[in-house]
Amino acid sequence: MSLPDWTNYKVVCMASGPSLTKEDAEIVRQWREAAPMRAVVVTNTTYLLAPWADVLYAMDANWWAKARPSPASFAGLKLTGARRTTRNCQIAERIDFEQGNNSGVGAMLLAKHFGASSVILLGYDGKYSKTGKRHWHGDHPIGLGNCLSVGNFGKHADQAAQKMEGVTVVNCSRETKLTAFPRIQLEQALCGHFS
Repeated sequence: MSLPDWTNYKVVCMASGPSLTKEDAEIVRQWREAAPMRAVVVTNTTYLLAPWADVLYAMDANWWAKARPSPASFAGLKLTGARRTTRNCQIAERIDFEQGNNSGVGAMLLAKHFGASSVILLGYDGKYSKTGKRHWHGDHPIGLGNCLSVGNFGKHADQAAQKMEGVTVVNCSRETKLTAFPRIQLEQALCGHFS
């Protein structure tokens, strides 16, 4: 498996928070295609919103076993830190790195692992929506978790922030409870208006 070298890249990490929209994904797609040294990591079912992303990352072996994204539905690199995933379903490649406590945190740490100099977070809500929605795509099917540990996401982000030294990280999620990273508008971040 050949892993990417994203040294000095700007990377967008798209998690599955309920505030993420198709419009956000389209803005990111256009940005990614407009210039070199840009990449996108999606987590879990967000690959359906961004099948053009560079990397699909998910920590949960059960998600890989149930979702089973095919090469036709996602052609990018499929990575996980879960030990039993590759043995059971041969879908994702296992990678060893400090992945954190959830797939969203894992995605940003993966971007750093590959050399990113800046990371833009999108869909990192860290909370349910006002109507109780847990993901932009609705609940996962029976047998998969549905953000039952959302109360810990703030703590997980705080822990990740300490590990992101040397990387500029901003949170562009439309709604978020996370306070570990500065918040700015997505369009501003994509145009480089942050330091």
